[in-house]
Amino acid sequence: MRKASVILGIIGGGIAILLALSFIIQCIKFNHMDFIANQDIPFNEIEQMSISCYFVGIAYVVLAAGLLGVVGGAIAKNNTKIAGIFMIIASIITLITLLSIIACPLLLLGGIFALTDDKKAKIVETQSK
Repeated sequence: MRKASVILGIIGGGIAILLALSFIIQCIKFNHMDFIANQDIPFNEIEQMSISCYFVGIAYVVLAAGLLGVVGGAIAKNNTKIAGIFMIIASIITLITLLSIIACPLLLLGGIFALTDDKKAKIVETQSK
C-alpha cells in the first residue's frame, strides 16, 4: 500500500497544482481583458477585478493543497502517518474549493492507503530483526 499512496499522492497533488496554476493564469487574463469594456457585460471593471481576485485566492489555496499532497506522497515511504494526514487534509481542501475535484479522490485514497497498516511490511520488519 505504500507504493500506491506514494503514486496517488504525487499524481493527485500534481493535478491539483496544474489546475490551480491554469486557473490563476485564466483569472489574470480575465482581469486584463480590454474587450470587456466594449461589450455589454453586466459588471464593471471594479466588479471584474474583485471576482478575479476572489478566484485567484481560491486557486492559491488549491495550489497549497496540491503542494501538501505532493509532500505527503513524497514522504509516504518513510513516515506513513504524517503522509496520510497531509494527503487527507489536501483532499478535504480540494473538495471544499471544488476547483480540483479530480485530485480529491486520488489524494483521499492515497491518504487512506498510507494510514492503513501494511501487514506484509510488518512481517518483513519482524523477520529482519
